[in-house]
Amino acid sequence: MLGVEEGDVRVTWSPDGTKVGVAIWGGMCGIIDMANNQEGRVVLENRETPPISDREWLAVFLHY
Repeated sequence: MLGVEEGDVRVTWSPDGTKVGVAIWGGMCGIIDMANNQEGRVVLENRETPPISDREWLAVFLHY
C-alpha cells in the first residue's frame, strides 16, 4: 500500500483543455491527451518513483 491521500493528488488541465495531468506527491504521474487518444504514465512503487520527465508530455503543464 502506497499511502496516497487525497491531499497528495493534484489534477491539472492544460490551457487548451486537451490534456489532463495527475500529479502525486508533487510529481506528474499520469497525463491523458484526449485530442490524440494517448496517455503517459509511471507506475508508482513508492514516494521515490521518478515522475514523468519527457518534456514533450510536460510542455503544456507549466509547473512541472
